[in-house]
Amino acid sequence: MGLSRNTTGDLVIPDSMGTRLEDLLDKLKGELGAEVTQGVLDIAGIFDPTPISDVAGGLFSLWRGDFVGAGLSAVSIVPYLGDAVGKTGKLAKLFRAIEKMQDRLKSMKAIFKHIEKSLDPATARRIKKLISEMDAINQKWDSAVSAVEDRLKGLFKGKNRELLDNAEDRVRRQNVEGCANKHQRPTVPDDEKKTGAHRDTKGPDNRPEGTYAESNHSPANASNPTVSTDNGGAFQMDSRDHARAGTTGSSHEAKLYRDVQAEMNSQGFLPEAVEMDRTDSALKFGDRYDPQFDDLQNNYWTDARLDEF
Repeated sequence: MGLSRNTTGDLVIPDSMGTRLEDLLDKLKGELGAEVTQGVLDIAGIFDPTPISDVAGGLFSLWRGDFVGAGLSAVSIVPYLGDAVGKTGKLAKLFRAIEKMQDRLKSMKAIFKHIEKSLDPATARRIKKLISEMDAINQKWDSAVSAVEDRLKGLFKGKNRELLDNAEDRVRRQNVEGCANKHQRPTVPDDEKKTGAHRDTKGPDNRPEGTYAESNHSPANASNPTVSTDNGGAFQMDSRDHARAGTTGSSHEAKLYRDVQAEMNSQGFLPEAVEMDRTDSALKFGDRYDPQFDDLQNNYWTDARLDEF
């Protein structure tokens, strides 16, 4: 069928893909549960035996996601430096590990949402149950982090307001720049991020001078064997976001994600594969990339374009 749009048939997903999804979710549930349980204990251990001022700055940065700045803020305000830096470093690794697990779960949620009707009903019910159980684990973690937030915010009143503002500003910049910071260039502004063929969204010639961004195929390049890499639909993303996208990387989850998209494309459901990317993006980044997905779906992957391939 090539890439012609399928408007009559139903998507058919092999049973093996449903089994892979279920197995990956079951494995992730065990990993996530173990990390969150230990994480809650570690957070409690920091607050109970140690004076709160020892680790306040470092913990605040960690809660905000600033793993680089955590050590720096600890150095600036901690009277008992060695103890605090050791503990904040431990939490930094924990926050990173849990964020990665949450991203894996979000990618699998996106897959499930778009193939649920194609799965065996019994398999679909088991997958729903696993996702619900993991959502409960995440809620436990979020509650623990919220408790950290509430406790720390009280420490940044009055004379510490400037420290709070500086920490928040540093975190905002670090989170936006991501890997672009390594290139010593600011990221491409959201309203200037391009959409179209990969050839028109990759490389420095397609970015404002002195900026950085990465070109993200949607659907995944590997899922479109009949379309050359340069002709594949793509849009510019911040590099840190690109690394978190469901199609990126060599994990088992990313491989399954791309395999599902390949199955969709082979059956004429490429627009639905792009919509799966939108779901994945929304779970991780909110509506940030909606304009790019709108442009990709409305102006690039048109029926006429699909017929070209």
